[in-house]
Amino acid sequence: MSELSRQLMVTSGNVTGLADSLQSEGLIRRESVEGDRRATRLRLTDKGKARFEEMAAEHEGWVSDMFSALNPSERQRLHELLGKLKQGLSDS
Repeated sequence: MSELSRQLMVTSGNVTGLADSLQSEGLIRRESVEGDRRATRLRLTDKGKARFEEMAAEHEGWVSDMFSALNPSERQRLHELLGKLKQGLSDS
């Protein structure tokens, strides 16, 4: 879960609390990591996968609507700028 907290840029306590909530809702399960007693892997349950697919479809529609306000050259420029920001985060 420490890798997840690093990727999300939040504390491990935040990830633990979120994982507890998701597990109580039946959306994830925790698994031990062979060879590392301290590590825990989080896996989506079938219910969690279905909910994720619903959320991803909603998100895709929202992003499409948002980008429709830009013309093709503006979308390209935004893509370039976001790529630059992403690279800057990777470099730090």
